[in-house]
Amino acid sequence: MRLNHSVRAILRNDNGQLVFIKREKADLVPYWVTPGGGVEDTDENLETALKREIMEEIGGQIEIMKVAFELERELPDGIIQNTTFFNCKLLQYDLTQQSGPEFLDPSSGRYTIEEIDLAAIPTLNLKPLELKDFLMQ
Repeated sequence: MRLNHSVRAILRNDNGQLVFIKREKADLVPYWVTPGGGVEDTDENLETALKREIMEEIGGQIEIMKVAFELERELPDGIIQNTTFFNCKLLQYDLTQQSGPEFLDPSSGRYTIEEIDLAAIPTLNLKPLELKDFLMQ
């Protein structure tokens, strides 16, 4: 069994809105995710990985507040996926600074940054469901 670790930011802007990435792919219902991604061998720690991912995905800088929760699940191929969600404050972002490979591949669909009020969370197709449950507590 192999372990994959990823990090995600529960990201709030200065207005208290949550910052999500709306994912639109062919043949899928649109869904929203928090910015973040996989921890790489070159990352010093989880916080370094999250800051790198935020820069790649939204050209952003963040202040990490604390760990919000961890989620562990077994994927169909036997891989254990551990995701650490951090509460973070968005300091700034610049979409012209996005640098992840997914933004260069049109087949990966659209990535749209959306700033959403907490009250709208129940209406979103937010993934993973555990994140939606956490935010609605």
